[in-house]
Amino acid sequence: MTHTKCLAPGQMWSTHAWVFALILRVAVAQAPADQYRDRRLIMVRDQIEARGIKNQEVLAVMRIVPRELFVPESVRPQAYDDQALPIGFGQTISQPFVVGLMTELLDAKKNDRVLEIGTGSGYQAAILSRLVGEVYSIEIVPELARSAAETLRSLRFRNVTVREGDGYRGWPEKAPFDRIILTAAPPEIPQVLLEELKGGGTLVAPVGVGVQNLVVVQKSADGKTITRSVLPVRFVPMKKGTEQTGIGQGTFSLPGDDVKYKAKGMPMPKGSRSRHPRSTELGRAREYTRRMRQDGDLRSSRLLTISDARRI
Repeated sequence: MTHTKCLAPGQMWSTHAWVFALILRVAVAQAPADQYRDRRLIMVRDQIEARGIKNQEVLAVMRIVPRELFVPESVRPQAYDDQALPIGFGQTISQPFVVGLMTELLDAKKNDRVLEIGTGSGYQAAILSRLVGEVYSIEIVPELARSAAETLRSLRFRNVTVREGDGYRGWPEKAPFDRIILTAAPPEIPQVLLEELKGGGTLVAPVGVGVQNLVVVQKSADGKTITRSVLPVRFVPMKKGTEQTGIGQGTFSLPGDDVKYKAKGMPMPKGSRSRHPRSTELGRAREYTRRMRQDGDLRSSRLLTISDARRI
């Protein structure tokens, strides 16, 4: 015999309301994520994979890391567009294809220790963190160092350490590194970074003044290096700690002492708070990037592919 338990009208309404509320909460929570997830998949398919990026691990990571959370809210609708975007202080987040290309060229392994020069928004560090053992990232703009570290911490990228400091000095306490990546262009690769690169390691960087090229440096076990040029790019210049960075009507001197921010449980400086750059700074960055090709964009107006790069 089958026994069926009948609910009183009030109990039935209460149960239905609870189920409906649960479904509604799940739908509301997932809607924005689903929207950006689709755009991420399209970005990887049309902008990165279609241009010749073949490393499946790189493609998989770029399908899941939320690029929209690494840009100011005012440009978030453009997060997956085929272009670099301003993040304030004259800096930008690189074009998605360039991020994918540089990550593939780095050819990092899961236990590698990687040094990044130019944290910026933290997006490149986030991509790397899912592919390697440890990421150490140096950012010369204090506000960006704090903002990137907080974003990485909140998204639980626990194997990333962000340091405010001068990339030209490297990170000797953590050297040597299996891989080094630069997201700002020096006139030539600093010798200290070549010294901090392990034998058998790889360095990827944009190099040059005016005319810039993306290069890959391979270091042999005996310390000799071989450099090859991949394709022309346009990045912001790599600044030294003695230089001044302009923001709006004034400038500020970059501090002489490095300050570290650990992405896991990062202690924020007293009296500071993490936030994206103000809209006025963002407007200035837009004007800056309107007048010149944006950081991390290909210099050519034609969309280059990997096969194009091999002919350059």
